[in-house]
Amino acid sequence: MTTPEMTTPENPYRVMDTNAEARKAITTVIASAKQEIMIFDRTPVTLRERGVGHPELNEQMRTLLIGGKYRKIRIALQDAQGIEGELPRLVALLSQFGGQVLVHRVTGAARQVQDVLILADHHSVWRKPAYSHPRSVMNLADEVSAKPYVNRFEEIWAESELAITDHQSGL
Repeated sequence: MTTPEMTTPENPYRVMDTNAEARKAITTVIASAKQEIMIFDRTPVTLRERGVGHPELNEQMRTLLIGGKYRKIRIALQDAQGIEGELPRLVALLSQFGGQVLVHRVTGAARQVQDVLILADHHSVWRKPAYSHPRSVMNLADEVSAKPYVNRFEEIWAESELAITDHQSGL
C-alpha cells in the first residue's frame, strides 16, 4: 500500500525522523517490489520492530512470492538467532515458499556494517545510515539512486551463509 503523503512522482526521495514514518516507508518500498525484496538488518528483533512481522507486510511479501517461482526475498542478518520466536510469519513464508525465501547470517567484514537496507527490485530503497540513529531515507522508483545500495547489499550477501532453511527448525 503506497501512501500518497510519502512521496510524489516529482519527489520520490523522503527523509524520515521517526520510527512510525520509517515503518510506513518500509511498507511502501516492499509494496513496490515486483520480483525481489532484499533486506539487511541487525537481528530478528530489529526486523520485527521495523514491521516485518506485521500481518500487512507479511501479506505483501506473500503476494509477491505467489506471483511466480522466480520471485525472491533475501534477508541478511548480522545475528539470525531467535528468528522463529521473533518472526513466526516470516518463518511460515520460508516453510511455504522454500527456495524463494532465503535467510542468511553475515560473516567476515559484513558483521561490522552499521547501516540497514530494504530494497525492492533494483529501483526502490529504504535505508538507515546508522542503525542506532533514528533518521532514515526512502527513495522510490529510481534505479540510478538505488544502484549503490543494491551493490552494497550484494557485497554483504556475498559475505553471508545460510542461517535457516525450510527444512530446519531452530538455529
